[in-house]
Amino acid sequence: MNESTGLVYPLPWQMDAWQKLVDLHMAGKLPHALLLSGTDGSGVNRLALAFAQYVMCAKPSASGACGNCSSCGLTIASTHPDFKLLAPEKTGGQIKVDSVRSVVKFGHNTAQQGGYRVVVVAPAESMNTFSANSLLKSLEEPGEKTLFILISHMPAALLATIKSRCQWIKLPEPTRAQGKQWLASVMSSEVNVDELLDLTNDQPIKALNYYSGGELEQIQKIKSGLDQLAAGRNSALALANAWARWPAMLVVDGIYYWSVSWMKSSVVNQTGNARARQGMQKLVEQILQRRRNLLVGNNPNVQLLLEALMLDLSKVLTIARG
Repeated sequence: MNESTGLVYPLPWQMDAWQKLVDLHMAGKLPHALLLSGTDGSGVNRLALAFAQYVMCAKPSASGACGNCSSCGLTIASTHPDFKLLAPEKTGGQIKVDSVRSVVKFGHNTAQQGGYRVVVVAPAESMNTFSANSLLKSLEEPGEKTLFILISHMPAALLATIKSRCQWIKLPEPTRAQGKQWLASVMSSEVNVDELLDLTNDQPIKALNYYSGGELEQIQKIKSGLDQLAAGRNSALALANAWARWPAMLVVDGIYYWSVSWMKSSVVNQTGNARARQGMQKLVEQILQRRRNLLVGNNPNVQLLLEALMLDLSKVLTIARG
């Protein structure tokens, strides 16, 4: 985010998708609903906000909102009357049906700035069945110049009827080089960008969020603990107990990033570790499922969740050590 103006702009690896959106708008072919999908570390939220600000701007350019018109002034002040963000009240929560009903009504009002009314739903999979069905009615009968932008990190969890009402754009993952160059441009030169990318499996947005949110130390401790576990110098249950009071998503992400990095390592790719690789691949799939459950608002017993994951991980690492 551009902190000096409060406006956001597309990231370097999103320019093809951005140009497609701009072309649709310029040609007068913008649909009433967009579905933007990508991992939560690739910047899909940022692209959605950038395009929302672009379509509400009175004098946009190909690169985004102008930052000078009255509409942009309202955006900068976070008081734009024609913009709504529909999101869970807390991380990992659900989007409630009452919240959806309020934006459905908003979508049929007249835009106060004379342009688009925009509703961003983030993430769309946080809607339960009642919420999704309530939104579906608005997608089927949208108000004039109303744009819904649905953000999804796991579109397979969305109702087929929701997806069929949207134009779906799948966003690419940044390359290591793109992520490194971008992080270096927005962070102090004293920050070890390569270490951040290593800790987050080349997810630059996630890396920046960890650094800015003060969670980097915890991610580093997770990596250190898992390195010790891999070497047989720590126990799965001790680590699960130490991390049980940390944010569940943070810990699950840390285990996921470490596990993917482990599979990529040159040592693991030796022929003798085929059984361990297969075991780790299955475990990574389990981790992703647990992560999906957390994203859609399921609230498991964190202690039991981590104990189960860490014990399974320990078994794989024992096989790898022979």
